[in-house]
Amino acid sequence: MSDDERIAAVEACRFVDEIVPNVPYVMTEEYLVSIIEKYKIDLVVHGDDPCIVDGRDVYATAKARGMYREISRTEGISTTDIIGRLLSVSHCGPESAIEAPCRRSPFTTTSMFQAFSDSGPT
Repeated sequence: MSDDERIAAVEACRFVDEIVPNVPYVMTEEYLVSIIEKYKIDLVVHGDDPCIVDGRDVYATAKARGMYREISRTEGISTTDIIGRLLSVSHCGPESAIEAPCRRSPFTTTSMFQAFSDSGPT
């Protein structure tokens, strides 16, 4: 999904007042404090998959402030599987989509997307 598509999906949630665009993946304490004040942020929300960059929890600052909330993944719905099915259909034709739900990928969503997209590494 593009950023615009992600924003549209989150804006559709009834509990969301506003979305802060162009947020860096790793937020510093200073950055977080500045956007908390500017946007009057109550919570920082993310899925329950770990986000570790250079050995550091990306959401450590929000967690330390008690502003972090986690959303559990929905059992049986996998972004990796959805991307795999889409890529399978685009490369192998629509008949391949019938088999795709039975396969599980060892790749993470990001690595699968990069490995199988036209712009990914060869």
